[in-house]
Amino acid sequence: MSKLIRDPQLEALVRELNDAEVPRPSAKDDGGNALLAWPAASVAEGNALESLLIDMAQRGASDLLIVTGAPPVLRIAGRLARTTDAPLSAEAIASLLGNVITGRVREKLETDGSADFSLRLARAASEDDRRAWRFRVNVHRQRGTLAASVRALPTEVPTLPQLRLPPALAELVKPQRGL
Repeated sequence: MSKLIRDPQLEALVRELNDAEVPRPSAKDDGGNALLAWPAASVAEGNALESLLIDMAQRGASDLLIVTGAPPVLRIAGRLARTTDAPLSAEAIASLLGNVITGRVREKLETDGSADFSLRLARAASEDDRRAWRFRVNVHRQRGTLAASVRALPTEVPTLPQLRLPPALAELVKPQRGL
């Protein structure tokens, strides 16, 4: 088996795309016109959601679950762990998410029952951490109240060993062979 070879140009392109602030065309409407992807919203400093996202980043959690009647829950190394916060009321969740839910997201939530969008943390999770933390958010209704699940997005493309995949898979993605 051959060793996985990192492609610096591909990694640079991925970093450039992840850091881009300009929305890119992602789909076309019925008339063939390009629709712009929604840019990631930033969580303002001092927002209660910001402290949850920072806690999530510092603890290495992959997910944050926000449900009425329970404290926020983090998924750390595959296990669910409650935060030390008090259980959240429906009003507290609406307040927590109110600043990041745009009109378009609210409209989609009302018509489809759920909406997906991305968030960017406006500041680093710690003094040593200068990565741009990004999150994928799903807002939905659960038992008639607002709920959310937040997934931390990786800042680097993982390698096959990091994904615990066999080296034989590297053969499938070699440029000269393709899939």
